[in-house]
Amino acid sequence: MLYGTTQATANTGTVFALTVGNGLAPSVNLGGVVNAASYTAPVAPGSIATAFGNFLLSSPLSATESPLPDGISGLSLQFNGGIQAPLFYVSSSQVNFQVPWEVSSQSTLAATLDNAASAAQTVNVAPVAPAIFTTNASGSGQGQSSIHPTGW
Repeated sequence: MLYGTTQATANTGTVFALTVGNGLAPSVNLGGVVNAASYTAPVAPGSIATAFGNFLLSSPLSATESPLPDGISGLSLQFNGGIQAPLFYVSSSQVNFQVPWEVSSQSTLAATLDNAASAAQTVNVAPVAPAIFTTNASGSGQGQSSIHPTGW
């Protein structure tokens, strides 16, 4: 934050604060929101999903609290301009989250990092979208014994 003053006349002026940022905003890839187990669309309300994009984070982080936070390291996801998604994991190119129960049908998703918002991308939301986490993380093959695939 940069603070300063201006002076219009001897007895008037303005005090100001300027926030200096990097001018970059995160982005969500076109078609980049998929079911976290199968890596296919659509997603469903309440399901675990993955968003791929450029999230401008220097290191990956996982949620450590319950209930899940709606922001990690300054990054958050919003459906339809305001419904916050609970986050499991964030990295520079991937965010794993729970699709909010309030979301239905065609929706939009935007990412926000430290008040810089991405363009909203259309997300195909279905009433149900069953998938099984697998040991090879492809959505086919032997089922994973843990709720979280290796690497989360």
